[in-house]
Amino acid sequence: LLVVFGFFQLSHADALIKNKQESYRAVKDAGIWLYQNTEPDDLIVSQSHYQNMYYSERDTIDFHNETDKLTEADFNKRVRGLKPKYMVVSVFEPAFTPDWAYSYGDRNKDKVRPVRVYSGPDEQPVLIIFEFIN
Repeated sequence: LLVVFGFFQLSHADALIKNKQESYRAVKDAGIWLYQNTEPDDLIVSQSHYQNMYYSERDTIDFHNETDKLTEADFNKRVRGLKPKYMVVSVFEPAFTPDWAYSYGDRNKDKVRPVRVYSGPDEQPVLIIFEFIN
């Protein structure tokens, strides 16, 4: 009985792991694209801070200051000072993303333009890379 239940548990765990294996694929693909399309000293904004640093091999800042999420006004000041090249906004890691970031591209067409969109299995966008316009 123990062997039968153990087999079913292992089969179920294996299926779960395989289904989740590609769940952050868009973050990986975006990081690789950024690696291929940026210079080593370019700065990126992304809430997937560490994942982006790993895949893109570029310095990455997020939407936080030392203690809390940035307001949009504070973010604009930070962007003016640091001059990042790209901004990545995704559905991943929503706890680290201020609400205003999801509509930033629509409201700031004079500051950013979308350059890449990654979709999920249902063809809904899950990640957008925006380029800052100088």
